[in-house]
Amino acid sequence: MDITVCKLGKCFVGYNRAYIYILYSKSHHVAYIGETNDANGVIGRLNGHVSQNGTFCRQILERRGIPLNEVTDLILFSCSLPLSPEYVSTERVYRRGVEYLVQEKLWETCGDLQPYLYIVSNVKYSDTSSLRSVQKIASSIFDAFWDSY
Repeated sequence: MDITVCKLGKCFVGYNRAYIYILYSKSHHVAYIGETNDANGVIGRLNGHVSQNGTFCRQILERRGIPLNEVTDLILFSCSLPLSPEYVSTERVYRRGVEYLVQEKLWETCGDLQPYLYIVSNVKYSDTSSLRSVQKIASSIFDAFWDSY
């Protein structure tokens, strides 16, 4: 008998909310960093990632040769972003700035984690990454992830 326990906080809240999330597996050493303002919150976005053609599903298979059905320890870490319009609107530039910085920091330190992580997500640089407010948010998210890992 397999038993699964999921602890879910406010990750269903999607209306006028935005999140940075890290989807990872310690046993398979993979991590995917993303951003969303999905109306169904992080759980809504997770559904897209684990569907047959979902980004996470494709990336772990293409980059690491791991079929999703072999991952038995999938963990979703998420942090809500500020409620201000630049983060919760359909325009992604501020969310992508935070996402970029979180991924870059994880790239720099993923080998120091025990167990280490291999980053399977892609992110493009955003000019908002140079804003002090965006950097502060990204640092807080990274620190919270590091502490929880």
